[in-house]
Amino acid sequence: MDHNYPSEYSTDVQGEVTSQESTLAGVRAIVSKLEADLHSKGITLSGRIIHVTHYLPIITALKQNSDNGFVAPISPPKTPVADIVTLEAERAHHAVTTASSTESVQTPLSPTAGTDCPPEGSSSSKWLLSPRRGHTAMISGIRSLSSTHEQILLAWTGDIETGHGGSSQTHKSSVPAATLTDEDKITLEAEISNYTSPLDLGEGKKKVNYVPVFLDDKVAHGHYEGYCKTILWPLFHYLLWEDIATEVPSESKHWNAYVQANEAYAQKLAEIYRPGDLIWVHDYHLLLLPRIFKSISKATADAYVGLFIHTPFPSSEIFRCLPRRKEILDGMLGANLVVFQKFSYGRHFGSSCVRVCGYESVHGGIDVAGQITRILHCSVGVDADRISQDILRPGVAPKLATLRSLYEGKKIIIARDKLDVVKGIVQKLKAFEKLLKDYPQWRGKVAMIQVTSPSLTDAPKLERQVSELVAHINGEFGSLDFIPVHHYHQTIKKDDFYALLSVADLALITPLRDGMNTTSMEYVICQQQTNKAPLILSEFMGISHTMAEALQINPWDLGVCRKFLLPFRFGTDRPNMAPRVISSWLNALSRLSSFVHCLIVHDLI
Repeated sequence: MDHNYPSEYSTDVQGEVTSQESTLAGVRAIVSKLEADLHSKGITLSGRIIHVTHYLPIITALKQNSDNGFVAPISPPKTPVADIVTLEAERAHHAVTTASSTESVQTPLSPTAGTDCPPEGSSSSKWLLSPRRGHTAMISGIRSLSSTHEQILLAWTGDIETGHGGSSQTHKSSVPAATLTDEDKITLEAEISNYTSPLDLGEGKKKVNYVPVFLDDKVAHGHYEGYCKTILWPLFHYLLWEDIATEVPSESKHWNAYVQANEAYAQKLAEIYRPGDLIWVHDYHLLLLPRIFKSISKATADAYVGLFIHTPFPSSEIFRCLPRRKEILDGMLGANLVVFQKFSYGRHFGSSCVRVCGYESVHGGIDVAGQITRILHCSVGVDADRISQDILRPGVAPKLATLRSLYEGKKIIIARDKLDVVKGIVQKLKAFEKLLKDYPQWRGKVAMIQVTSPSLTDAPKLERQVSELVAHINGEFGSLDFIPVHHYHQTIKKDDFYALLSVADLALITPLRDGMNTTSMEYVICQQQTNKAPLILSEFMGISHTMAEALQINPWDLGVCRKFLLPFRFGTDRPNMAPRVISSWLNALSRLSSFVHCLIVHDLI
């Protein structure tokens, strides 16, 4: 499919979007010029950008005080999980001084630590608000626009927890949505509106305003755990439902919840919308929202809506398997612009619109009864400046030193994935097993640290499979003084994460299918201060075309294990791949600001 890119923002021969000004400041200058041109023509722009996402980057908790009128059911507290570096030290029985251990574990985090900051809330308030982990690239992209535009982030509150004073050791349960009164919702909405994340602060930045969407529990969980995770997520990652479930899920079972959730978002969006606002809808959770929102009123029908899909988009042959395929496509085509991570994802979407709905493909988009929906691709990056500052936090260096001591004389392979079948954890472990089997001279000389972050939905079958495979490898190739695979199924702290990325001799990021996995970007930044070690990427990732200098493999081919040894065989004379890799995307954050640019330059306003 052809795409009509303006001269200021064109594509190279590989289809990658490139800016004539590769800096964030350069993109902002282009946006300012375009906005000035539109104002001179009498076209209204409010200066506001409304982002609609699945859930707020805020954890909401109800203080469990006796005067709240709500007493949560008590359940046994979970056993606290020690940080990874401490576990490693205990397992290896290394003598780490008390002072160093205390510093590495108890170092207070800086105000920019984000997700590690304590909850906010006045003593008179019944609510506690704290940062939520996850979706770092998307949230960083939204915040990158805060210097030039008023930002509003509209999303579901998430499950509202209960707890005492926001202590990290407090055990919590969820507050049933039906028990919230209208007064509760009004006061909570006011507190969320006034909430300021530590990451929102900065010179020249405007505060991001947060707007909650309240959903019934049945709708909220039928929407996410039901339709999104059991129907759309597998399909978008090329997994048909019978491939990953013992029972084929009923597509119609959760469809109504998906529709109702999208309608609730659309109604709330209509309440806060002003003519001239730019609207960005994010990801597969809200594919129906553009069409529903525009059908509410004449004012919303004239709104400028962009839809950004952060996941892959499958080929039309796969997408056609979805029973509600036409409803999904029509919902997406309600947007003025649909953006994907890769050119091929946009091509698949256009092909599906033509083959499933019979719509006409035109230059740069799809024609639906005279309305042109533009299609574009624009890779997401990371906030390189923030990460460069975070790796210098006082808590990182002691952990890095401890890891070096623990693995002295050994090569370290780092892998960190969400516990999800599409992340290729099983295939990665099997490839490492084959490495130890085919190259016995490396037994005892190379160790793999695999961190699996818990997903929002349980995956007990996969968790058991991974644990059994790790136990098998350690039993087959381990010894009293050496463990080949160290597996940690937990959410790790930021300092631990950056220490692991910094100490690695090789990173394995090999999902079976993924959108834009940004761990590879964080890895390269961390390596600038240490080993400048290479990384191995799956060729089925959205980022693979951006980081073309990395070693790329087919994660289904276990024979690629031999590539794991390439970085180790060079020794100190190995080629320094990191600078070449980082040069291809270090300014990728500028593309996030180009969201606004996309809406403006494509004749959408």
